[in-house]
Amino acid sequence: MSILLIEDDQNKVDRVCDFLKQSIAGLDVDLAGSFNSGIRSLLSKDYEALILDMTLPMVDISTKDPSGYKREHFGGRLVLREMKLRDVNTPTIVLTQFDQFGDGPEEMTLEQLDGELAESFPFYKGSIFYSASHDTWAAPLLGFLNS
Repeated sequence: MSILLIEDDQNKVDRVCDFLKQSIAGLDVDLAGSFNSGIRSLLSKDYEALILDMTLPMVDISTKDPSGYKREHFGGRLVLREMKLRDVNTPTIVLTQFDQFGDGPEEMTLEQLDGELAESFPFYKGSIFYSASHDTWAAPLLGFLNS
């Protein structure tokens, strides 16, 4: 099985990858750390599943110039829109550490965002709340990948 994980938090990447590699034999996990690198990966290879963070930077962190690094509240939604535009229908689940997104009039809960994404993207399969201190995300993530 070949999956793509688009995530910019290295601790979360390490924890999720360790869990997946212990749980699924022969798993091939590719990593991308931003909107741009995620889209490049999705266009260059067919994946069986996508695990997507919602709050993402547009470009990968540069060790030469980290000052330009800014996370987009809805970077994951931008990935989904680009996938739809380019007819990339990889089954996708959002794995996020936040339950609130955006500011001001754009602010919404994870539940609201989940409903919007389910209506807009047929390949979107739902969201899972990730916690660094608990592993309640692990079983639902495994269920998504096994379905």
